[in-house]
Amino acid sequence: MMDGGEQDRWCLTNPAGVSTSTVSCPYNYCSIVRHEYAKGSLFTFYRGCSSGGAQGVAVVSNFKVYTRLCSTSLCNDWDGVAENSTVDHRGSGDQD
Repeated sequence: MMDGGEQDRWCLTNPAGVSTSTVSCPYNYCSIVRHEYAKGSLFTFYRGCSSGGAQGVAVVSNFKVYTRLCSTSLCNDWDGVAENSTVDHRGSGDQD
């Protein structure tokens, strides 16, 4: 998980450049959960794996929460604001 106040934003801006970029995922989905303050600045950012659930954008209290799921290996490689990645992931390795 990345805190919005962190100076190192490689997890958000260049996930392929992070040394711990792949994990063995016991679930069917790669995930992104992004929390922004209501005014749009980043609060937290999480990239990992999930068993599923609802995805989309929700406003909760003073936050906007983006929940994104995808089902091909290493497919959670974007910032989570768009609905999905524009990268073709067919034939990739482990899920992330």
